[in-house]
Amino acid sequence: LGVDADVAESIAGRLFGQIYNLTPGTETADVVVKVYKKTSLAQADWELVQTKPVSIVAGEVNVEVDLDEAVDYTSGYFKVEVEQ
Repeated sequence: LGVDADVAESIAGRLFGQIYNLTPGTETADVVVKVYKKTSLAQADWELVQTKPVSIVAGEVNVEVDLDEAVDYTSGYFKVEVEQ
């Protein structure tokens, strides 16, 4: 499952910097990544299928999170939330 969010030179990156106010390359932010799934867009609610704590280094462009292999990521619809 891949999620693209360019946080280096984008609005997301500027917001991340304002929220966490970290020195690039030296400080980290501890966040929680939540992955939700729907088998169909007609399905009313998202099902939480994965929650992982992650440390993000300030200025990091790509963040990889190991996900539970028990969840079928080959079909369905997914959304990802990152929260402090």
